[in-house]
Amino acid sequence: MSPDQLPTKTDLLAEIGRSYPALEALIAGLSKDQFVNIKDSQGWSVKDHVAHLAAWERSVVVFLQGRPRHEGLGVDQALFDGDDFDALNDVIARNHRGLSTNETIQLWKNTHQELMGLLDGLSNERLQGPSSFFVANGDERPLIGMIHSNTAEHFDEHRKWIEALIPPGE
Repeated sequence: MSPDQLPTKTDLLAEIGRSYPALEALIAGLSKDQFVNIKDSQGWSVKDHVAHLAAWERSVVVFLQGRPRHEGLGVDQALFDGDDFDALNDVIARNHRGLSTNETIQLWKNTHQELMGLLDGLSNERLQGPSSFFVANGDERPLIGMIHSNTAEHFDEHRKWIEALIPPGE
């Protein structure tokens, strides 16, 4: 799918249905040591990647519930509005460091399940519409693009980084 082309709800669900289980299977095959102790050049473990994904997916959940996305990320509005993704992601990582391996995985799974339940109740037309329908400070960009970039696209991006961190069979 080209960056200009928005997926339909059917496309979105199919992509999520492919990308989430692929990442989930990769994570399930890791030892606790691999999950926590192997770090990338940014100092992130697999656990940090999973917590990051949960936070960004949570930002979509709270948005669909009519609240600002920064609440789902656990950051203040000014940081979220600043568009400094490195600083934003650093705060997200620090906020989740105290979670255990199991808590991190469960947070990600629960958040994903909650998002999928919310998506189930949305029509393709609503998803193609502007995000301003959900919150007053939303914008006119189609909601489905925001959801896609925080689910299927994000899962694939982090799966590649995790595979680079811990090659299959290691």
